Amino acid sequence: MARVFFKKLGAMGIGYLSLELVSYLFDWPLYIWVINQWGPYTGGVVMTILAFGLNCVFVLVYNKTKADWLGFEWLRLKQDTEANTRMGRLTRFLLGRRMKWVVASYLSYRDPFKAFVFLRGRIPSPARLTKSDWKLLFGINLLGNLIWVIFVYVILEIAQKIF
Repeated sequence: MARVFFKKLGAMGIGYLSLELVSYLFDWPLYIWVINQWGPYTGGVVMTILAFGLNCVFVLVYNKTKADWLGFEWLRLKQDTEANTRMGRLTRFLLGRRMKWVVASYLSYRDPFKAFVFLRGRIPSPARLTKSDWKLLFGINLLGNLIWVIFVYVILEIAQKIF
């Protein structure tokens, strides 16, 4: 029992750390450089396209691996199994209709892939992404990148005024 727990924890940790490393390198050095070189419009379009491609790869790899990298599957399980406990009520609140979109909006700013997995969950192995899944992934990606373009552009403008 403990061996399975640590194996799952290790797989989750490796997946999460890999995701965070790639996201960090993409969001900070690359995003700043592209927006600085090409401006918020052209650079924003380029980065949105690159981010969409990267997030598609993340979704496909996440679905191929059976590990729960982000803990969202665990949250759904807790919601179902512990419905009348504090943890069950908290997860029901976080995964409820009203709060779900608030959490998803925050996650789309942090990483659109996380927001997609939070809203959609894991897609069963033989199944493919549906048209509505692609629309959701694209919309979340667009929202997250719009926030990042504005954020990075404002930071660059402030830095140019100071220096």
